[in-house]
Amino acid sequence: MNHNSTTPPVPPIEFAPQSETPRAASTTESAPHNATPPASAPQEAELRELVLAVYHRDPAALAAQIEVAEVRADSVTLTRRVTPDMLNGHRVLHGGHLFLLADTAFAYRMALTGADYLSRSAEIIFIAPVPPGALISATAQLRTQFGRNAICDVQVTDDSGAVVGEVRVNGVAARNSA
Repeated sequence: MNHNSTTPPVPPIEFAPQSETPRAASTTESAPHNATPPASAPQEAELRELVLAVYHRDPAALAAQIEVAEVRADSVTLTRRVTPDMLNGHRVLHGGHLFLLADTAFAYRMALTGADYLSRSAEIIFIAPVPPGALISATAQLRTQFGRNAICDVQVTDDSGAVVGEVRVNGVAARNSA
């Protein structure tokens, strides 16, 4: 028996909130694709401005030259070019840099909820090495929220579209958040 392991890996399970009422967005699913969204529905430009406000007060993301590539109602995609100072001893992207991008994508995706979230734990699966010069993208999608908690999945790809990492983040809303 290995006594050095701290915790076993958590399988990717999605829990449906039991006491949550259906969201307003679910009532429009049967509407025609050309239907005008309700006036209260935030437009993608408004969502992008919300994410950019978080970005401009994030010194770690700015120093890392992370860029906001796409903001949608259900996801945020960030990009970052792999530079020589981001490589490990094997001359590929250090996993900490991949996690920095994924964790930042998580925080920006959760900003779309109107609250500031912090990651409290994460499971990272490194799928393929990333060479210098590659452009990596991290797309974060919310899986579920319960109370002040959230589970968000982040897929990291290279410039060819190949998946190089998967990150599941367990986060919590900061107490001073909306």
